[in-house]
Amino acid sequence: SHMSTFVLHNYQKELKALKENLIENLIVGVENYEQYKYILGKINMLETCQQELSRLLEQEEKIDD
Repeated sequence: SHMSTFVLHNYQKELKALKENLIENLIVGVENYEQYKYILGKINMLETCQQELSRLLEQEEKIDD
Protein backbone atom coordinates (compact mmCIF):
# COMPACT_ATOMS: atom_id res chain seq x y z
CA SER A 1 0.00 0.00 0.00
CA HIS A 2 1.10 3.56 -0.66
CA MET A 3 0.76 4.56 2.98
CA SER A 4 3.24 2.03 4.29
CA THR A 5 5.75 2.96 1.57
CA PHE A 6 5.50 6.56 2.73
CA VAL A 7 6.05 5.55 6.35
CA LEU A 8 9.03 3.38 5.43
CA HIS A 9 10.65 6.19 3.44
CA ASN A 10 10.23 8.57 6.37
CA TYR A 11 11.69 6.01 8.73
CA GLN A 12 14.63 5.59 6.39
CA LYS A 13 15.33 9.33 6.47
CA GLU A 14 15.15 9.26 10.25
CA LEU A 15 17.68 6.42 10.49
CA LYS A 16 20.02 8.20 8.08
CA ALA A 17 19.94 11.33 10.27
CA LEU A 18 20.60 9.31 13.43
CA LYS A 19 23.52 7.54 11.80
CA GLU A 20 25.03 10.81 10.56
CA ASN A 21 24.79 12.20 14.09
CA LEU A 22 26.64 9.23 15.52
CA ILE A 23 29.34 9.43 12.85
CA GLU A 24 29.70 13.12 13.68
CA ASN A 25 30.22 12.12 17.33
CA LEU A 26 33.06 9.81 16.32
CA ILE A 27 34.71 12.51 14.21
CA VAL A 28 34.49 15.12 16.97
CA GLY A 29 35.96 12.57 19.34
CA VAL A 30 34.88 10.30 22.14
CA GLU A 31 35.90 10.24 25.81
CA ASN A 32 37.22 6.70 25.77
CA TYR A 33 37.30 3.36 23.97
CA GLU A 34 34.14 2.17 25.70
CA GLN A 35 32.20 5.10 24.31
CA TYR A 36 33.74 4.50 20.90
CA LYS A 37 32.63 0.85 20.92
CA TYR A 38 29.17 1.85 22.13
CA ILE A 39 28.67 4.35 19.31
CA LEU A 40 30.05 1.91 16.76
CA GLY A 41 27.56 -0.68 17.98
CA LYS A 42 24.69 1.77 17.51
CA ILE A 43 25.89 2.61 13.99
CA ASN A 44 25.99 -1.10 13.14
CA MET A 45 22.47 -1.56 14.48
CA LEU A 46 21.19 1.38 12.43
CA GLU A 47 22.81 -0.07 9.31
CA THR A 48 21.07 -3.38 9.97
CA CYS A 49 17.75 -1.53 10.25
CA GLN A 50 18.47 0.40 7.05
CA GLN A 51 19.13 -2.82 5.14
CA GLU A 52 15.93 -4.38 6.45
CA LEU A 53 13.96 -1.26 5.49
CA SER A 54 15.39 -1.28 1.98
CA ARG A 55 14.34 -4.90 1.66
CA LEU A 56 10.81 -4.08 2.83
CA LEU A 57 10.57 -1.13 0.45
CA GLU A 58 11.63 -3.31 -2.48
CA GLN A 59 8.88 -5.79 -1.59
CA GLU A 60 6.29 -3.02 -1.26
CA GLU A 61 7.27 -1.54 -4.60
CA LYS A 62 7.05 -4.93 -6.29
CA ILE A 63 3.53 -5.31 -4.91
CA ASP A 64 2.58 -1.82 -6.13
CA ASP A 65 3.57 -2.56 -9.75
